[in-house]
Amino acid sequence: MNSPAFGAAIGAPVIAPSGAQLRRDLRKAQLRKQTIAIALVAPLAIFLLITFVIPIAILLERAVENPEVATALPHTVATLAGWDRKSTPPDAAYAALAADLAKAQVE
Repeated sequence: MNSPAFGAAIGAPVIAPSGAQLRRDLRKAQLRKQTIAIALVAPLAIFLLITFVIPIAILLERAVENPEVATALPHTVATLAGWDRKSTPPDAAYAALAADLAKAQVE
């Protein structure tokens, strides 16, 4: 306990790091914490993306995509193909819709 090396270590002056060194160490510590936080959250985010977001996006796409309308109302779809969608549909589209609905009701 009373060895010279032990006494020298206790009596040695403490050298304070400079401000630049402290900033560098703080930035390094914050980056390490941020990396650990992202590493902990990433699996949960991937799980949520796979189990919730992707299926909801697929359902929304299927809700908009409706090929049955095109097969059930072929004359209406053909008439509306030239429609500019800024004005009201032409009278021929209404007539085609009525004819297609009457045909669909019979079938």
